[in-house]
Amino acid sequence: MSRLAIFAIMGLGAASAFAENRVSASLRCDDEGRTRELVVPTGGTLMVSIEPDGFSPLPVLVIEERGSDLDWHLADSDTFQPIAVRPLRYGHLALPVDRAQVLSLKVSANNYGAGRARARLNCAPDVADTALPTCVALANVAGTSATAVENLLAASSDLCHALMVHAYANAASKHAKPSISHPLYIETAALWQGMNDAPRQAAALLGVTEQATRLGRHQDALDAAQQAERVARLGGSTYFESRALVQGCLSLQYLGKVDLAWSCLRSLPAKLTRLGELNEAANAWFNLGSFASDNGSRSEAELALREVARLDTAAISLVISGRLNSLRARLAVEDGRVDEAIQFLRDALVAFETDGNPRWQGNMFLRIAELYFQMGALDEAGDFVNSAIARFPETEAPGRLAAAVMLRAKLAQEEGRPDEAKASLDRARALYMAAGMPLKVIEAGAYASELETSAASTVELNDLLKDQTNITPRLRGVLDLTSARRVAREREWGAVASILGRMKPSTMGLSQSLQRTMIQASLLSATGKSEKSFQVLEQAMTHLRAAAARAKSPALRHIAGRRLLDLRRSWIDVYLSMDARQRPSADAVWRAIQLTQVAPLLRSASESAGPHQEQSAIEFDRALSAELLPDSEEPVVELTAQRLLLNVYAEADQGSARSIPDLRSTTQIQSEIESGDLFLSVALGTERGLALSIASNVVGIHELGETKLIRQGLADLLDGLATPTTPVASIVRDADHFSGLLLPRDVVPPTGRLLFMLDETMAAVPLAALRWPGDAQFLIDRAAPSFLSAPPHPPINGLPTTIKILVASLVGQEPSVLPALLGADHEPSMVQKALPSSLAGITSSGTLDRRTLQDALNTDGAWLHIAAHGTSHAQRQGYAGLWFSSATGKSSPEFISWIDLIGQPLSAQLVLLNACRLGGVSDRRVGASATFAQSLSSAGVQHVVAALWEVSDSSAGIWIPEFYGALLNGGSTDPAGAVRAAQLRLMRSRAFRHPFYWASLVHFQG
Repeated sequence: MSRLAIFAIMGLGAASAFAENRVSASLRCDDEGRTRELVVPTGGTLMVSIEPDGFSPLPVLVIEERGSDLDWHLADSDTFQPIAVRPLRYGHLALPVDRAQVLSLKVSANNYGAGRARARLNCAPDVADTALPTCVALANVAGTSATAVENLLAASSDLCHALMVHAYANAASKHAKPSISHPLYIETAALWQGMNDAPRQAAALLGVTEQATRLGRHQDALDAAQQAERVARLGGSTYFESRALVQGCLSLQYLGKVDLAWSCLRSLPAKLTRLGELNEAANAWFNLGSFASDNGSRSEAELALREVARLDTAAISLVISGRLNSLRARLAVEDGRVDEAIQFLRDALVAFETDGNPRWQGNMFLRIAELYFQMGALDEAGDFVNSAIARFPETEAPGRLAAAVMLRAKLAQEEGRPDEAKASLDRARALYMAAGMPLKVIEAGAYASELETSAASTVELNDLLKDQTNITPRLRGVLDLTSARRVAREREWGAVASILGRMKPSTMGLSQSLQRTMIQASLLSATGKSEKSFQVLEQAMTHLRAAAARAKSPALRHIAGRRLLDLRRSWIDVYLSMDARQRPSADAVWRAIQLTQVAPLLRSASESAGPHQEQSAIEFDRALSAELLPDSEEPVVELTAQRLLLNVYAEADQGSARSIPDLRSTTQIQSEIESGDLFLSVALGTERGLALSIASNVVGIHELGETKLIRQGLADLLDGLATPTTPVASIVRDADHFSGLLLPRDVVPPTGRLLFMLDETMAAVPLAALRWPGDAQFLIDRAAPSFLSAPPHPPINGLPTTIKILVASLVGQEPSVLPALLGADHEPSMVQKALPSSLAGITSSGTLDRRTLQDALNTDGAWLHIAAHGTSHAQRQGYAGLWFSSATGKSSPEFISWIDLIGQPLSAQLVLLNACRLGGVSDRRVGASATFAQSLSSAGVQHVVAALWEVSDSSAGIWIPEFYGALLNGGSTDPAGAVRAAQLRLMRSRAFRHPFYWASLVHFQG
C-alpha cells in the first residue's frame, strides 16, 4: 500500500506575523500518511517543504482545490500558474517529486478569503497514481493526440478519466464549440456522479446548462441548472448552487418567462457578495442590469452598475469586466453618450480578445455593429455584423446568429434592398424558433409585418402574441414602433395616435425616441397641427445635435450626427405636405437646414491632440494602408483598421468640442454676398426636395424634383464624366436632365459666385458641369461655384505667410495600383514660376510626409500645394487620404487619412490637392462619409481645391499655372474664381476640352 505523509502545518494562527503573510509547512515520506486539508491564508502564501529523496518510483504529490482557485509554483520557478485542470474551484495538480522541493500556494486574484486544498504525498504510488501527473499535464494541453489520451486512460484511474473529459469539455467551451462540449459535460457529470463527487458533478451540470443555452436548447438548460442547484446544495457547495440559480434565471428569460426570471435573479448578487464570490456577484449584477434595461427600468440598471463599482476591481475577471462594459455601452447609447459607448465597447472587445474568447468577441462585434447602425454608418455596421456572423456557427450559437442576421436584414432594408432584407429576416425567425426564444420570434415577426406589409404577416404576429403573456417593455417598444410605422404608411392616423399615446418615453433609448419623433411629426402634420410638428422636430434636432457635439473625436461627432439627416427629411416632408400659403418662412427652412448640417461637427477642439490620440491615428493609418494595398505575403487580419479606429474615437483627450457655428439668418447671409452671387442650399425629403436661394436682393424657397430621380440623375451624370471617352453630347444630355431636377427654374442664374450647400445624403455634385435650366451653357461659363460646409466667408485678403509645395511621386516605391506620378516632381518649379517674384522668399518645396503635412496645415495663413496619389472610399469614415513614400525602408508607400489631420483646429489659408478623388467619393451610394477635402475645410482650412475623380497628370501643366496666375492677379485673391479660370483654360485647350478633365475640379470654402 501507499504510505501517505502527515503535513505539519506550523503557525497558522500567527500567519500575519510572517513577512508577506507566509505560512510554512513540511512534508516527509517517513511520516505516517493520510490526506490532509490545507489552508492558504488570505493575501498570503503557503510554503510547503517537500523532502522525499531516493525513492523509486518517484513519489507523486497531489493538490486538490477545495472551493477556491489556487496558484502554485516550485522554488526553481518564480512564475505562479493556476491549478488549471477544471472544474473551476475543484481543480487538480499532480507532480512527480524527484528531490527535495519547496512548493508555494496562493489564492487566485479572483478569489477572496482563505483558500482550501486537499493534499497528499504518495511515496509508493501504484500504476494509476504514477500516471496521474501525465494525465493532469495532458489535460492542460490543447491538441493532445487522441491516441496518447486513449493509451493513458487505458492504464489510469477513474479520476484521471473524469479529469481528462472535464478538461476537454472546458477547452471546447472556451473555443465556442458547444456542440462538442455539451455531450462531454454530460459524460463528465455522469463520471463524477459515479464517484460520489457532488461539487464536481454540479460543476459539470453547470457546463451542460451553459452549452445548452448556447445551442438554443433553453428548456434543457433550465432542467440542467435546476439539477445542478440540487446537487450543489446537497454537496454543500454554495458557489455552484449560486451559479446554478443564475443560469436558471437566464434560461427562464430566454424561454419568455420574464416575471419569473426577474424575481429569481434579484436576490442573487447580494447573496454572492456575502459569500465572498465577488466575480460571480459582478456577473449577477451584469445580468440583473441587462434584465432591468430590457424591462424598461433604466434606474435599476444604473443601480446595478453602481453596486458593481463598489466591488474590488481586482476580483473581477476579464470576461465579466467585458460584459459590464457592454452593458455600460448599451446605457450610454440609449442616453446619447456616443463617445462613452464607443470607449466601453472598445474596452469590452479588448477584454474578450485578451481572454481569447471568440464567442464574446463576436458578441462585441455585433454590439458595435448595432451602434453604427443606430448612427447611420451602414457600411461600418455591415463590416462588423459580417464578422460577427462568421463567429456564430448555426449549430453552436443559433440565438446570437439570429440577432446578427436580423441586423443584416435591417441594414438591407435601409439600403434599399428589400429582397435581401426579407430573406435575412426569414432566416432570423427560423433561427429564433429553432433556438426556442419566443420573445425574439415575436420581435422578428414585428419587423416582418412592417417589411412585408401584408395582412398574413400581421395575422401571424397576432397569433404569436396570443401565446405570450410576458412582453418586456423593450419588446413592447419595438412592437409599438413597427405598428406605428405600418399604420402611418396606411394613413390610419387614429391608430397611430393610440399607439404613440401608450408608448413611455422613459423606457426608450435615443434611437427609439428618434423614430417616435418622426412618426409623431407625421401624425401632427396629417391632423392639421403642422406648427406643433415643426416644434417637435426642432427639439429633437437640437437634442441630437448637442449629443453628437459632446463626443470628443471630430470624426465620431460626424458619424453621431448622421441621424440628423433623418430629422431633416421628416422636416422637409412636413413642409412640402402643407398648403404653400401656410408654410413657414424661408428663415425657418434655413434654421432647419443649419441645425441638421453634419459637416460643422468635424470642427475640432481648441486644444492640440494628445499623444495617445495621435499614436492611435497613426496606427489606424498604417492598418488602413495594409488593407488598401494588401501584401500577399502578410494577409490582413479582418477589421484591423476598423478596430484601431475605435481607439481613435475612445482615446480622444481633447476638452469639449469646439462650439458649433451659431445659427445665422437669411438677412445675415444677404449682407455677405455681392450682387450677381447666389447662395443655394438643397435639402432632400423622403419623396421630394426643396432649395433655399439667397441673392443680394431676394430670398426664395423652391420645390424640386423627386428625391430618387435626383439621386439617379446624379449617378448617371457621374458615370458619364468618369471617362474621357464618353461623348460630350451624352454628358450634355445627362447634365441638362440632372440640373433640371436639382436647380430651381424660377431663379436668375448667378453671374459671380454660386455658393452651394449640398444635402449631405448625396455624393459630391460636379458643379462646373451643371447647366442652369433653360441655359445652353455649362455653369462654369457663367459663374465660379463653391461648396460650403458653413455660411460663406469673403475671399482671401492679403498674401500668404508661407507657401509649401509637397510632392509624393512614389518613384521607386509605387505598387501596381498606384503608378508613379511622372509629372509630380516638376510641380514645385511649375508653381514657383507661376508666382510673382515677390513671393519667392516664402516659397519652399519638399517631400510629402506625415509631420510636414501636419505642420503646414497648422500654420496660420499658409498656402499648401500637394501633388500625390489620393484614395477615397464612400461610407467608411476615415477611408480617404494621401499616399507618400515610406521613410522607414518599407517597400510599399504609407498612408495618411484625414482622421490623422483634424485632431486639432487647422489654420492654413489655402490647400490645393492635385490628387485623385479627394473632393468626392468612390461610388454613388446615399449617405457618403466625409470626404478628405470637406474634412479639411470643416476643420478650419479656409479654402480647399480638390478633384471629384481621377486627375490627369499631364493636364496639370496647363491648369496649375493658370490657377496661381489668376489667384494672384489683383489685390484680393479669390480661389473660387481661380479654379474657374483654370477650368476654362482646360475647356478651351485642344487636348483637355472634354469635361472629364475640368469638371472634376471643385472649390470648398470652410
